[in-house]
Amino acid sequence: MICVTIARHSRRFALAGILNAARMSADLVEVRLDTIDHEPDLAEMIAAKRTPLIFSCRRPQDGGSWKHSEEERLQLLRRCAAAGAEYVVVEHDVAGQFER
Repeated sequence: MICVTIARHSRRFALAGILNAARMSADLVEVRLDTIDHEPDLAEMIAAKRTPLIFSCRRPQDGGSWKHSEEERLQLLRRCAAAGAEYVVVEHDVAGQFER
């Protein structure tokens, strides 16, 4: 199984990466939300997918680029789950704050 990670700074390039990964026979696509400069359009990304999506938003201490508050990050990840993402990556220390 191959998972392609998309870490783009613009929404447009992230969306193009999602589409290109599917054409390259990826089984899964991870979208790194911490690298996108502006609020991502989750509905657009989910509608465009050809393979299951994994949404992640990594904190700086975990090697990520997230520049906003921890609460904003957790809210974004909750919105991913509510929008219909197949997978949402959360760290073990915050996993208890999410419903299945």
